[in-house]
Amino acid sequence: MPEYRAPRAEMKKLAEGIYVYLQPFVFYSSNAGLIAGEKDGVVVDSLTNQYMIEGFLGKIKEISDKPVRFLINTHPHGDHTYTNHFFTEATVICSSKCREVTLQMPEDFIERARTEVPAMSFDGAKDTPQDLVFEKSLTLYQGGREIRLVCLGPGHSPSDTYVFLPREKIVFCGDILFSGTPPLSLAGSVLGHLKQLEILAGLEAEIYVAGHGPVVGLEKVLDARDYLETVLAEARQCFDRGLSFQEAAQTIDLGKREWTSAPAFFLFAQCARAYSDFRGEEPGSPLNVNLMELIPARQGQ
Repeated sequence: MPEYRAPRAEMKKLAEGIYVYLQPFVFYSSNAGLIAGEKDGVVVDSLTNQYMIEGFLGKIKEISDKPVRFLINTHPHGDHTYTNHFFTEATVICSSKCREVTLQMPEDFIERARTEVPAMSFDGAKDTPQDLVFEKSLTLYQGGREIRLVCLGPGHSPSDTYVFLPREKIVFCGDILFSGTPPLSLAGSVLGHLKQLEILAGLEAEIYVAGHGPVVGLEKVLDARDYLETVLAEARQCFDRGLSFQEAAQTIDLGKREWTSAPAFFLFAQCARAYSDFRGEEPGSPLNVNLMELIPARQGQ
């Protein structure tokens, strides 16, 4: 196996004191944010392994010599939490459900990930419970800057939070929003995810920082919302006809969408979770579906 190299990343300035650390979109490679104030910094999400986080920390030091006071986890997935412990002076904040999920992670989950995603390094990865939780919303103030944390419940994951800076009209979406690929709701709820995207669209932000992929504007949020509306409507018809979720994924016509050439597992995963929603199962409940096995499932993608 070739030596692992962290993906080439870019620290991009969005506004005065506000940055996004952009990594290429592959499994376990996500974006993170920095909100730098006069006295301290706030970071949005940690990363998967020590190589990624060391690169991010290096970029932070180039921008500010102030300590990171708070680290916000937008949701409990490892590519956003596994290096929380590298922020030794920070208070780590998340929703109460996010911390609950973090505490429930199986002890061998990271080792299983090493086997399932052999191209990714999990050196330095660790499940670290967060320090401070909130239920629906929490507001931080960094001098005159307002930083709103809002938990929208299950959608992409069992508990998703966005971070909104109303003065700058910038929102860190976590994985509620992917850019360049369809939304992914396998670990949450497609119905809930659709509602989340509608709420993001209603913020009237100018800059949307996706959890994976490039920074985008409102039109990409609307594209993601419309995609989920189509998948839900057509999957419901297939469900009512007695088709399996696999058959539904093969049947659904996405039309001439930007994501038509996206990897097949996005659509298969959405159908699997949509069927769970239709059966009235609890959002985020375990599905007997291996996401990795769905990757080659649809021909031509």
